[in-house]
Amino acid sequence: MKTALQIGVLAHRDSQHTFNTWQATANYLSSELNEYDFRIIPLNFTEIGVAVEQNLLEFIITSPGLYVEFEALYGINRLATLKHLHMGKSYTLFGGVIFCSSQRKDIHTLADLRGKKFIAVAEHSFGGWRAAWREFVNIGIDPYRDFQCLQFGNTHDAVVYAVLHGHADAGTISTKVLEQMALEEKIDLNHFQVINQQTNECDRFPFALSTQLYPEWPFAVTQKTDSELAEKVAIALLKLPKNHLAAIAAQSEGWTIPLSYQSVHECFQTLRVHPYKDFGKLSSSFSLAVKGSNDGLWDWNLETHEIFFSSRWTEMLGYESWEINNQFQEWEKRLHPGDRDRVLKTFQQCFEGHYQSCELEYRLQHRNGTFIWILCRAIVLHDVWNKPYRMAGSHSDITKRKQAEEELRLSENQLRDQTQYLQKTLQELQQTQVQLIHSEKCLA
Repeated sequence: MKTALQIGVLAHRDSQHTFNTWQATANYLSSELNEYDFRIIPLNFTEIGVAVEQNLLEFIITSPGLYVEFEALYGINRLATLKHLHMGKSYTLFGGVIFCSSQRKDIHTLADLRGKKFIAVAEHSFGGWRAAWREFVNIGIDPYRDFQCLQFGNTHDAVVYAVLHGHADAGTISTKVLEQMALEEKIDLNHFQVINQQTNECDRFPFALSTQLYPEWPFAVTQKTDSELAEKVAIALLKLPKNHLAAIAAQSEGWTIPLSYQSVHECFQTLRVHPYKDFGKLSSSFSLAVKGSNDGLWDWNLETHEIFFSSRWTEMLGYESWEINNQFQEWEKRLHPGDRDRVLKTFQQCFEGHYQSCELEYRLQHRNGTFIWILCRAIVLHDVWNKPYRMAGSHSDITKRKQAEEELRLSENQLRDQTQYLQKTLQELQQTQVQLIHSEKCLA
């Protein structure tokens, strides 16, 4: 009896399309390694992550984005990279297409998509979302704030139809999907226009393209699979003839040695998504600069009311960083009652757009019960709808300066009082002198 082996495949279009594309590959591997029965398991963007996490698969065929995530999370390893075939030529690169209806005369560039309804395939789809997301970030657009709405269709076909029927103003899918759907007579390419077309790539990549290019889908092995078996599968994939039914069904020339996926890692670093969610947040050099400045830093999410407080910020108030929660109330409850209304009013004016930044002096309560003086410098960020979503700034402890100013004020008051006393005494002496002179004249 043959041992069953599961090949989980990302069903980026639908399950039937996945079977039609990859079942021949499973049959080929079963014939090459005849002691095994390879089976195709179509999985959507959510299901494939669960299956890998629960160790249900021996092999995976997936997008480069999910591969990079699973490599970091679950230790999967690529065995080969797909060689996609188009008009007799193979390609090992792909990207994303950003498009709208050809009837839209108000959309020509990526910047025109601000305030529009946008649809992508899935949040974890690389060609169907993240490749395009990087392009938006590069020109200063935050899709999660600057679009009227951002929705996900879960398949590439659903995105195409949503744009075609006007349910979304624009959308993004992986390259080659539009052309394939046209070949299947599901759509007419004349009904769409490509946004941000990368004309400089036409010679080496003859598909609609709006993003930079990335390596094609990998065939990967999970940690549960024996290394000897993995090696046999890799050899079988690399020797797959380009005219074999498995290659034809996958619209490919088979597989090549695994490419470097560094460009995908760089994309994720830019987007700060897993495994680079915290990438660049607080480097060692930045930590040194913060310590050198002796300032406390804070970063306030105005939507969740969560605040990041640096260790120097909490140290100013006599606490360890773990003793203060990242909540707005931690700051608010320590604000001096005499400063509260003035400070909150200024912040509200910043939120309403009257000021983009502000500089305030106020008092915060120290752990020992006393109040220290703080110089607060802050800036507020607003989205395309002028809604504030983030406020960040720094705290400087100016207590000694305030004490010096108070001592100077008291000294000035004391000097003024002494001067007034001396002036009054002098006036009294002058009056006494006048009276004595007058008395002497009378006696004479």
